[in-house]
Amino acid sequence: MLKFIKGEWFFVSGRLAAKARRYEPALRQFERVLALYPNHLSTLLYLGWCHQNLRQYQPAIAFFDRALQIDSACAYGHKSIGQCLVYSERYQEGANAINRAFRLDPTYSKDAASLKALGYAYACLGQVELAYDTYLRAERLCPNDAEAAYWVGRALLLLERFQDSEQQLRKAVALDPDNARTHHELACALYGLSRWEECAGEFMDAIKLNPESYDAYIGLGKAYREQAQYPQSIAALKQASSLRPDDPDVYLHLAVSYADARRWEESLDASKRLVQLRPNDEVSFLTLAGVYQELGRFQEEANASKEALRINPNCCPALEGLGYAYGALDRFEEAAQALEQAVSINPNVAYTRAWLAQAYGELGKREAAFKELAVLEALDPNMAKETAWRVQEKLARRASAICGKEGGLQTEPLDY
Repeated sequence: MLKFIKGEWFFVSGRLAAKARRYEPALRQFERVLALYPNHLSTLLYLGWCHQNLRQYQPAIAFFDRALQIDSACAYGHKSIGQCLVYSERYQEGANAINRAFRLDPTYSKDAASLKALGYAYACLGQVELAYDTYLRAERLCPNDAEAAYWVGRALLLLERFQDSEQQLRKAVALDPDNARTHHELACALYGLSRWEECAGEFMDAIKLNPESYDAYIGLGKAYREQAQYPQSIAALKQASSLRPDDPDVYLHLAVSYADARRWEESLDASKRLVQLRPNDEVSFLTLAGVYQELGRFQEEANASKEALRINPNCCPALEGLGYAYGALDRFEEAAQALEQAVSINPNVAYTRAWLAQAYGELGKREAAFKELAVLEALDPNMAKETAWRVQEKLARRASAICGKEGGLQTEPLDY
């Protein structure tokens, strides 16, 4: 009898503390109950619930799991362990548990917290349509819930429904104007709509609310770059690099902004840092190769392009860059080989065809050049016409060199 009275006292005390959101004292009381009754289902569920509210998901999962071993049909246990699994980044397990709770007790399918957790799991699993539908159900249950409005807007953003996303996220901002992440996602929706000035404004609002937001500085830098405001873009990206000095993404964006501002040496420094931080990414070497091309350092461009091809032998931009560099170095045979491979991968790039035709012209391969010009005419007639005259000059110059005539030969324009 004394054991029962003590257990009841501890249990009631724990419930009162939990109701008052005093979770630590509640945990102590429930642990005393558990010492007396190790398999008391309600106590195990309360212990899990207190840990869940303290965001201590691993002990919460352990207690909910023990409860489910006692009663495998406990819908509350399944929905609660599901939420904890989702927020512990065990998304599939969490989604399965929440859906199991919905099947056991359909009333839980109208629990907004469970729906938001399930929607988050679907989003993280890349099941965006399911995430949107689930978040929408949560918002209908709580139409004035800023978090639900935010998640619906974010799902729409992932679906690239930028106009709908903007409307939804503006609603979320109105409900909670001091939420930095909502301003950030709204800025991303505006970026998708190419409304650069408004986009920059929302990123700045996000930064005011969270000055340590690396992603917001990256977004702001990109928005300024789209407006050709390169000094502001570079300043924002430098701020991002101060927050994460070893994140390669910021150096990629810095390299592009410096290049757009035609500050090539600084773009080169950013590109080299990018390669150091991400040495097994073809984009790193493509960025570096592009800067070398602008600086007229064609051997180094060729080397960087080869590194990109080491990572991805079928990287068409790398083959194009290699062909261009070899052409600039008068290594036309190698240029033609690289460009032929590029054309075999992507036959519909006009400028690649133009470069290949010119390489054939330098090699005196008139018929091959003629065929390339014919294909080029179908892709871009104006480029074909301009390239034809260049090829003619190259063929004439080569013929002149062979004949030993300094003035060159007079030839008819190519009729392709």
